[in-house]
Amino acid sequence: MGKSSVISLLVESLAREEQIHREHAENLIRELMEMERRGSSAVDGGIALPHLETSAVQHMTGGIGIAREGLHFDSPDGEPTHLVFLILAPPGNAQKISKLRVQLADKGRRLLARQKGGPPLMCDDVFTTIGNLEIDA
Repeated sequence: MGKSSVISLLVESLAREEQIHREHAENLIRELMEMERRGSSAVDGGIALPHLETSAVQHMTGGIGIAREGLHFDSPDGEPTHLVFLILAPPGNAQKISKLRVQLADKGRRLLARQKGGPPLMCDDVFTTIGNLEIDA
């Protein structure tokens, strides 16, 4: 599975959960993939943070993907990506997105480091780890 498949799955899950209108899904996927073509959202340590400011959402929302086997996401360190945090926010939230990306990358790296050689990473592990993020600008 590649980055386009993961991004599509995450956006489609937001549509199913009614976090976005279904009619916006295809355009959001296209815009996110265009951003990926300009530069990968993957960072060192097995984390990718695709993000977009869009009028298709009224409040910040997102999705989390776990790839236990790892994905090729064009990360700077060349390592597989295991956690994908998708972030969508209304226009004018660049600073909040930036803060959130820093916190998610840090907490995600720590979580992956703790999981090495241990039991497989589960959704509850991720939710517990990121449950207390503060992004107020």
